[in-house]
Amino acid sequence: LPAFHRRYPGVRLLITATNRRIDLIEERVDVALRARGQLDTDNQLIIRKFGEVRERLAASPTFLARSGEITIDNLSQQATLSMNEQHPTDVWRLVSVDGNTTEISHRPIIGCSDFIILERAAIEGMGVALLPDHICERAFRAGVLAPVLPEWTSNDVVVHLVFPSRQGMLPATRALIDYLAENLLNALQKCREVPVRMAPSFDI
Repeated sequence: LPAFHRRYPGVRLLITATNRRIDLIEERVDVALRARGQLDTDNQLIIRKFGEVRERLAASPTFLARSGEITIDNLSQQATLSMNEQHPTDVWRLVSVDGNTTEISHRPIIGCSDFIILERAAIEGMGVALLPDHICERAFRAGVLAPVLPEWTSNDVVVHLVFPSRQGMLPATRALIDYLAENLLNALQKCREVPVRMAPSFDI
């Protein structure tokens, strides 16, 4: 967004971050940036796919030091941080490097649709979070988070843009769509290329 603003200083953005599925037409939203297990199939929407990301388990070194060994079998008993803000329980669907799949039912101590809040809670040692590649990459590099069960990740999550129609589209909306198409794919590819190493531990 800072680079977009420098290129288009006259464009003002109103951003809503939510895990709720919204109706773009009914709620008068120009563009939605979504990350889901599959592409939207709404015939009223135009879709631009950017790529796939995965989510990785992460926790702070201090949390790992006091929690003991975490295994796939005892993960559900750990303190967890979840994107699910609607229910007191959640299910993480994970896949291993060998292609095995499992579902982890757990009761998170925090449920929030904002990844930045979950990242901060994880850094502060509150629990294990399932975070997107790009958030994990910067946190692993900084040493504030460490991989948990790095052989397990989410399935691919499809990152795509949806908008109601090209007819009558405002120039500012077109500029944002073109900018995301130009820059977001490279950012996603960079995230997928980051090796996971053991350390000391958007709707618009």
